[in-house]
Amino acid sequence: MRRYWTSPEFREKRKATKRIYGRRRLQEIRDCIAEELGGWECAICGTTDRDVLSFDHKDGGGEAERNRMGGQFPTIRYYYMHLDEARKTLRVLCANCNWRGNATRGYGEGMSWGAVYHRKMRRRLTDVLEGPMCVECGESDEVVLTIDHLNGGGTADRKKHGGYWYMLHYYLTHSEEARRQLQILCRNCNWKRHRAQAGRKGP
Repeated sequence: MRRYWTSPEFREKRKATKRIYGRRRLQEIRDCIAEELGGWECAICGTTDRDVLSFDHKDGGGEAERNRMGGQFPTIRYYYMHLDEARKTLRVLCANCNWRGNATRGYGEGMSWGAVYHRKMRRRLTDVLEGPMCVECGESDEVVLTIDHLNGGGTADRKKHGGYWYMLHYYLTHSEEARRQLQILCRNCNWKRHRAQAGRKGP
């Protein structure tokens, strides 16, 4: 204990070890739940690419439940301890199918003035970027397409421009820069790219 508080190097090494153990344990729990749900396979499209798969609440409300239970890990642990309820409540979906379901329930495809204007700007920008199609897999369903920064840094770019709308407007008026900085990816490919950059594999 004394070494933990007196040696910053030792302390950081112990923290890193705990993080690795925590991720490994979380993956073991998720694998157990997935096995109860029929394995790591999207319940809609059938993809088995684990880099794009996650659990989805069949009737929605996943975010509210995670907030109520105190985060992702307590929620996953709860379903691990209640596998019968997991079978009734959860299913495995890829990122594309998950987003299509959210859009159907109104999330992300709402009819507010802001949502409509946002979609129009995004469609105009996809035209600048050579049309609505994922550059990796060829997916053309606009519902699951997203604007991705080629070299990362999307969060910092949005902050620099004062928000997502203002960033879209900037690139619409600077088309050459948009082609240098941006690309179109579906949510599956975007998620895979994010995981690869973070050095992570699997759901």
